[in-house]
Amino acid sequence: RMHAATTSFGASTPGTEVAEALRTEADAIASEATATEATLATRLEATLPRPEGRPLALLLHGGQGSLIAGQLGATLVALSRMRDAGRELRVFLSEGRPFMDGARLASWELRQAGIEHKIVADSAVAWLYAREPIDAVMVRAEWVAANGDTGALVGARALAQLAAAARGAEGEEPRFITVGPGTAVHGDTPDGAAIPSELRPARELTAYLADTPVRTSDALVPAADVVPAALIDTFVTDDEPAG
Repeated sequence: RMHAATTSFGASTPGTEVAEALRTEADAIASEATATEATLATRLEATLPRPEGRPLALLLHGGQGSLIAGQLGATLVALSRMRDAGRELRVFLSEGRPFMDGARLASWELRQAGIEHKIVADSAVAWLYAREPIDAVMVRAEWVAANGDTGALVGARALAQLAAAARGAEGEEPRFITVGPGTAVHGDTPDGAAIPSELRPARELTAYLADTPVRTSDALVPAADVVPAALIDTFVTDDEPAG
């Protein structure tokens, strides 16, 4: 959209005119993003369960605020609203990648919002499920294929599979919920196998975890997962709600 805003300009167009067009389009995008996140927050708040006699227990994976979503961050807004309305929350945050994205980014966002939480290693999530009544697991949808397969922060698929395994005989929690705008849905992407994948720099695994050097050639650091549609209970979006 930013590129399209300048395609009608020629080489002799004053720079101030180009800058004004770019600023106008950027403001429009930001305004739309704000409205989208507000809609997502309202729908997510209505979607989350209301357990009786105990706090709502949630496991978050990856960024939940404006650092990842822009402007607001629907999940963080929804949690803040519930907290301000007097609902008790018990929030856990799983560590996403070896570069400590969970601790450095997502946890920082929750602290700024005044939401108490505990960080847990993703390898300890099964341990957590066995000891806590987790009501819902929430991740941000980055790319949704036509069949519902969803690209999200690496580790999301394992959390979804563990959540499915932890459910009781009657299908009780934890529910797996993805949150994302309608623009994340790509109808021309048939399934998860066609979702683009990315590898992060090897240094994220080799340079920060230990005094003993690890060769970069020995490191494999994927950035994203694909969660099969069958493992997703609810996709919260600003389009018509999908279950």
